Amino acid sequence: DGDVAMVSDGQSFNAVIDRSVAQMSETDRRLAWGRSGRGVRVYVSESQLNDYLYLYGEIHVAKMRRFLPSVPFDDFGDTGLCVVDWGCGQGLAAACTVEEIRRRAEGVKIRCVRLIEMSDVARERAGRILSGYSSARDVRTIKWNLEEISRVGLDLCPGVPVLHLFSNILDVPAIDLEALSQVFRKCTAGHKSYVLSVSPKSPLERAVRLKEFFKLVSGLKPLEFSMQSISVPGRKYYPFPTCS
Repeated sequence: DGDVAMVSDGQSFNAVIDRSVAQMSETDRRLAWGRSGRGVRVYVSESQLNDYLYLYGEIHVAKMRRFLPSVPFDDFGDTGLCVVDWGCGQGLAAACTVEEIRRRAEGVKIRCVRLIEMSDVARERAGRILSGYSSARDVRTIKWNLEEISRVGLDLCPGVPVLHLFSNILDVPAIDLEALSQVFRKCTAGHKSYVLSVSPKSPLERAVRLKEFFKLVSGLKPLEFSMQSISVPGRKYYPFPTCS
């Protein structure tokens, strides 16, 4: 799996998707949907990680690229920023953020990256992927354990703004939003915080969980909340042309 996780600053997460899919046989591709658990299970093997990227990787990248321009990266030129990816999976959201900064605000330094994930195998792969970007400094992985996560704020660079990424995680019914909001408040204490939260295509009642989380976090007001169709140009793999 070493080749799957390797990226360089001249590449994008799409290269990870390509290498993952290249490891799959035609049979693997036909069976991927049935094995994936609709993308919300805790994956325990490298082959399951490849299934996810084959099915959802391009959609996930397109969604992040649609909304990352909303983040005011130019504001971080003097201080740099820290990136915390909650429920990071294979680190896709954090990787897309690194790439967006490379495209739009190359002078902005990423002071640290924290990758929080339930799956051991996904968390390890995410750490390897993000460590491949020389512009992403101080990359650390953290197991999804609320007690451990509550200490993340103490581990961030003092006085440096933090971008929190919630991509395809707040809509998961198993996540206790009340407990998570309490931990989140501890992590953001003493830091100027920005949040980018996106959800997969889902019934409206699940998408509303994003709004509920913002209500639970004192003082945090969403700038944008919408249901949109997003094109996935040049789709190479699983044949869904749009996501919401």
